[in-house]
Amino acid sequence: MKSISSMQLLLACLVVLFVSGCASLDTVFSEAPEKPEAAQQSSDLAKETEQASEGGAAQGEQAQVVVDPLQQKVAELRAMPNLYLSGSPSVDETAKRQFRQAVTAKQENKPKVAETILLDLTQSQPGLSGPWVILGDLKMDAYTALPNSKWDQKQELLQQAKTSFEKAIKANQHNYFAHNRLARVLRELGLFEQAEAHYKKAIASWPAYDNAYLNLGILYDLYTDKKAQALSQFELYQALQEKPSRQVRGWIADLKRQVRTASAGGAQ
Repeated sequence: MKSISSMQLLLACLVVLFVSGCASLDTVFSEAPEKPEAAQQSSDLAKETEQASEGGAAQGEQAQVVVDPLQQKVAELRAMPNLYLSGSPSVDETAKRQFRQAVTAKQENKPKVAETILLDLTQSQPGLSGPWVILGDLKMDAYTALPNSKWDQKQELLQQAKTSFEKAIKANQHNYFAHNRLARVLRELGLFEQAEAHYKKAIASWPAYDNAYLNLGILYDLYTDKKAQALSQFELYQALQEKPSRQVRGWIADLKRQVRTASAGGAQ
């Protein structure tokens, strides 16, 4: 029996994600959380016997169950629909093959080859948003690789990435990957209010999309100095993880100290 290489497995996963509407390379190794049942609160009846003034009477009272509000919120988020995946179009075999070729080219650090294939896909499959997202990713890869001394070139790449992500959203308004990536571009351009709006649109398209909470928290913390809002976003992100992030745990602890200090200072 032939063994399946890690690259073959990667490509197979990407094709499945592409067919289902996922256009993001950073989701290959994680699956969307399963839709849980609505949070159930159960309690046992506890009997308390008390003496009434006119005679003793046993009264049954329902014990109160303490529910973690954050976990309750997460359960509600996970129960909400993923609007992107639920409205994904079908993809023919030719498009799947082209997409595999583009992914291989990107993995082999051949961005021009990948770009050519993806642009062909946008012509043959104009209703798909995924190719535009990856085209934007190619521009952001190039942007990140350039030193800050190449300012003009970096700004041009940001604008090209912005255009690609906007076209992805035009093809599918619920593509939360595109909203999340466009928000990063807008943040880099100093357009913080627009970035915030697109992070929120990503969350509206899939309320359990953890990366949007993380990035919105970073925007609040480092760029707009909204510490309390940043704290709530990081806590939601952390609660959505199967294995909480040690780094984010540190950010949360630091923000709690900052918020507490600010509150104490305001009370004086």
